[in-house]
Amino acid sequence: MRFGSRFTLLFGILSLLAAIFLIATFDRTLRRAVLDRVAERLTGETGHLADDLLSPARTAAQDDDFLRRAAVRLSCRLTLIGPDGIVLHETGLLPAEIARMDSHAGRPEVRDALALGRGVARRYSTTHRMEMLYVARRLPDGRVLRAAVSATRL
Repeated sequence: MRFGSRFTLLFGILSLLAAIFLIATFDRTLRRAVLDRVAERLTGETGHLADDLLSPARTAAQDDDFLRRAAVRLSCRLTLIGPDGIVLHETGLLPAEIARMDSHAGRPEVRDALALGRGVARRYSTTHRMEMLYVARRLPDGRVLRAAVSATRL
């Protein structure tokens, strides 16, 4: 093989490796930016929803109806969790199914929200069997409002 052919082959291989590296780096950066942007949006939205949930005259049925309508408008799942981790409302399930749900106190985003006021996690949902982005916010009364978006939607 001539020197020119070897040089061309080496240059082609190096160019291909550089392109693969740049694409992988760009993909990772873009994914992180999208996740950060969605988490920021959900944090803001849960803040607005929290104000409405703190009205003292609200019943559990009103909370459930309010959360279900908000989830449709925001294109996400909303979960209201008690300070003890018991799920009070979940827009992705029927009300009768909520009583059978496990405690959410050990979920990373809920733990962080209870301890720090806010929590974010990207993990697999055992309820919906898919990867989800979760943003949770502790309400002044100790409950946690959590929003979730499927990773495929992102």
